[in-house]
Amino acid sequence: MEFCRLTDTDGGAKLSGVVITTHEGKPCTLRYRIRCDGKWRTRRARIRGWMGERKVRLKVKVDRSLRWYLNGEEQPEVEGCLDIDLALSPSTNLLPIRRLGLEVGGESAVRSAWLTFPALEFQLLEQTYRREGLREYFYSSRDGQFQRLLEVNDAGLVTSYPGIWEIDSALETT
Repeated sequence: MEFCRLTDTDGGAKLSGVVITTHEGKPCTLRYRIRCDGKWRTRRARIRGWMGERKVRLKVKVDRSLRWYLNGEEQPEVEGCLDIDLALSPSTNLLPIRRLGLEVGGESAVRSAWLTFPALEFQLLEQTYRREGLREYFYSSRDGQFQRLLEVNDAGLVTSYPGIWEIDSALETT
């Protein structure tokens, strides 16, 4: 289960939320807060919570040269990435969708800093987004081995990620 909120900030946006799930049969609650600049590029993020007995406290920073840091340690494998992609949340697909601003039929390749779950380590994830319609994006990664047709709302938040996640329309607000 996930709850998220998108808010405008001075010179950018903030995507924040909480994911409640299980891992290895134990409760897992992770809160995230992602700050983007005015061009929808990730600038910093925090992920906090619990995975069973394991306490999670992650701080992500991206400098002007697009070097990524996780809890102060440089992450060279994701240098140059513009977007963070939290494996535990479909909401972070919003970031490249908003940043790219694709017209229907438009397509773009993206290199994302993918924070894996449950390891919570960064990996480079090459992705492709193709806008299929007003609210549909064809998404692929891992050289096309993973593909989904994503549906989004007016804000660009994913409402349908087939086989993985679906929004409860009774809870959706604008």
